Amino acid sequence: MSRMKIINRAVLSPQYLPSNLPYREREIEIVSKYLERFDQGEQMPNIIIYGPTGSGKTSVIKYIIKHRSFKNIDVVYLNARLYNTSYKILSKVTEDEEKLGYPISYFIARLKNRSKNLVLVIDEADFVRDIDDLLYTLSRIDDGFNISIGMILITNSIQLKSKLDPRTLSSLNDIELFFKPYSAEQLRDILKTRVEMAIDGEYDIGAIAKIAALATAESGDARYALKLLSRALEICETENANKLTVDHVDRAVDMIEFDVVAEAIRAMPMNIQIVLYSIAKSLSGKQKDLFESTLQDMLSISELYNNYIKISESVFGRKAKSLKWFKHYLSELENLGFISLIAVKTKSREIVSYVRLGMNHKDILKYFEKYIGIK
Repeated sequence: MSRMKIINRAVLSPQYLPSNLPYREREIEIVSKYLERFDQGEQMPNIIIYGPTGSGKTSVIKYIIKHRSFKNIDVVYLNARLYNTSYKILSKVTEDEEKLGYPISYFIARLKNRSKNLVLVIDEADFVRDIDDLLYTLSRIDDGFNISIGMILITNSIQLKSKLDPRTLSSLNDIELFFKPYSAEQLRDILKTRVEMAIDGEYDIGAIAKIAALATAESGDARYALKLLSRALEICETENANKLTVDHVDRAVDMIEFDVVAEAIRAMPMNIQIVLYSIAKSLSGKQKDLFESTLQDMLSISELYNNYIKISESVFGRKAKSLKWFKHYLSELENLGFISLIAVKTKSREIVSYVRLGMNHKDILKYFEKYIGIK
């Protein structure tokens, strides 16, 4: 039996835009209808698109931009992770990014000279720091201008409008479109199509079903499903296996979970990494269950601080920080979800703070062994 090979990795990427978007035909038609009417001279309501991660929001808009043609409007797509202020957005739209230091009014005036009406798509709109100012300005820009501007805002957060001033809301003239999560059956169909485009070889339909089920548990996230499929296929190909199996999927899940932990640790300052390592090392033989830890499975802050002093100097060759800084680092780790701080009243009525890990200590220690060279 021939070995399975990946022959088209591009189709496994969440950024890949297929020739059709199954289960999103209705959403494509709704948005396209408003754009076509705007292209014909009618006014366009601003559109706010909600939905969980991986529900096809961005893909639908990019599909329309690629496959639908318009004569009298320009559709400009921006992601607010890159363009997160009014200044950056307007300078990009007017193609004046090199005009640093110019006032906002300059870019607004530049919009007058556009030959076509504009549809501005802002993906991950909740990342725009001054979203209220931007929407208020653009929603009123028709006054005294020769062009009209329509906006499509894409967001995961249903709280976006709660951030807006009442004056902005009253002038926004918006409609809302919600993208439902993909079902397990829909994800199975999508994954089956992608895997057949991606590989030369066989796959177990049970493996596809398991990926779909796992992604459904993650709010029907198609991006997660594709990431899991891609990683499982890489494992299968590396091992020269005959076909993709459920076992490959199970191991891919473990790898992806570790990748998330590794990415978060890598972004930490080194001082916080050392504290995290000392906690994981100290609790490695104690905490057995992430969700039902008892005091016997945890250590007090004073105990951990003593361990941290030894580990910082002997393992990392760095002088330990003060207890005050140590407690500050613990707060940072709690905010990131790596630990929980639990206050316990003793028999003598003293309040003692204990630390519990919020994730598997093995993944944390694995990061330091793999990337820092510390066992």
